[in-house]
Amino acid sequence: MTSTRRIDRHLFSLFAGLALLAYAAWVGAHTSPVAAGSDPAGYLLSAKLLTEGRLSTPLRTLPEFPPDDIFEYTPLGMIYSERLGALIPTYPIGLPLLYAAAAPVAGWTLGPVLVATLLACGAVLFTFLLVRELGVGRDLAALAAASLAVCPLVLVTTLQPMSDTASACCNAAAAWCALRARRTEGSRWGLAAGAALALTVLIRPSNLLMAPIVALFLGRTRLLVAAFLGGLPGAVFLGWYHHALYGSVLVTGYGSVWGMFGPEHVAPSLHKYLTWGPAFLPLAVPAVVLAPWWPWRTRARELAALVLWVVAYGGFYAFYPPTHEHRWYLRFIVPMFPALLALAALALEAVADRVRHSRRAPARVATVALLAGLCFAAAWHHSRAGRLAGMKDHAVVYREIPSWVDTTLPREAIVLTLYPSCSFYFYTDRAILRSDVLKPGRFAALDRAARDAGRPVYAIVARDDDERTLPQRLPGAWCEVRRFGDFGVWRLEPAAVP
Repeated sequence: MTSTRRIDRHLFSLFAGLALLAYAAWVGAHTSPVAAGSDPAGYLLSAKLLTEGRLSTPLRTLPEFPPDDIFEYTPLGMIYSERLGALIPTYPIGLPLLYAAAAPVAGWTLGPVLVATLLACGAVLFTFLLVRELGVGRDLAALAAASLAVCPLVLVTTLQPMSDTASACCNAAAAWCALRARRTEGSRWGLAAGAALALTVLIRPSNLLMAPIVALFLGRTRLLVAAFLGGLPGAVFLGWYHHALYGSVLVTGYGSVWGMFGPEHVAPSLHKYLTWGPAFLPLAVPAVVLAPWWPWRTRARELAALVLWVVAYGGFYAFYPPTHEHRWYLRFIVPMFPALLALAALALEAVADRVRHSRRAPARVATVALLAGLCFAAAWHHSRAGRLAGMKDHAVVYREIPSWVDTTLPREAIVLTLYPSCSFYFYTDRAILRSDVLKPGRFAALDRAARDAGRPVYAIVARDDDERTLPQRLPGAWCEVRRFGDFGVWRLEPAAVP
């Protein structure tokens, strides 16, 4: 019997290892390393500054057109600091630190892909280890990990530089280390839990929500002290960074966002949770429906921590307006998914224990297979609907546009744009003007200044709304000269405005 179990364990480890390698290969092949849009470009530009030994970058302006509103020259993903007289990152420092560590070794093409792949695989692996540490069987732990791996919300935040999957990875790692510390009475695991907690807060400040959860997992004073010591260097660094850039330890690059939070957002957010949560993460259903079977008698502390984990994140982001604006914005609660999956696995394990011994094995195998099929079917459907496999190809234009402008347009050309604005800061040294900030009156002044200086004016705008409203927002005769996917490059005719 022992020999058979050992063989089964080795076969499971081999199969799981191969599956994880296949997942890593798929993620690596489909991950975009491009500084695109707001979040990815903001994270990567911050990382690039770190590799250059800088925390800020000068604001690029046109001498013929002094800014009336500093936002006219401020790219997405950055904010202007009056105190420093420079642009500073909007987004937290944790993810850029990882990109900056990888870039000198793997470059700016492979580096972000490597980081994304490791974080995605880490989220899957630590979820599996967390569920196993809770006493759940290998099959259900693997089901939970696989469900996280294929979740469309996890994929959409893995295949481009974003912080949600990274947060889930570090949260699961912190929880697993804390459980290991409590079981083994090992201070080194307490130190590791504190370090993982510090990293997840560096990645996203709201992950401080994990602090009481990790403390509840640890439970003992000696382990809490070890976790505090493990997280102290990260906390000190974060405090220094916020003070250096934003002027206060308690201020982030997001500024004052508390005015956005409100109780009026709770009901629509909860509705979004209930309608789209099970669609993206089918195991959320047994996690809730089978709640009466949670093993409170034997796992009261762990269950309390897991429930707190889910409630803390779900409750916090329920008050945040973007959460209910679009189904993909449920990505904000991805950091709680390991806890939700752990609750589902615990409930399923408890139900399996109640099945008669003679029927337990086939019933368990059938249940796991059915749930796995449901998870993969849902993931396939929503991933195809969201065109997640094509995200890499879609993002390429954010690198192609600045490259084309830099090599094709004259140096004196004035560029107006919105979505690729931060991409220009990452890939070129050109100034940009925000096409969404300029008002018609200011644009008329820009046009006069450009004509007086002999500088051509170009606008890079997105298809549909931006292009349809271009003549109204920026009055003049525009001529399209080039197209990159959903973006058009338009030139303002010199004689358009008298």
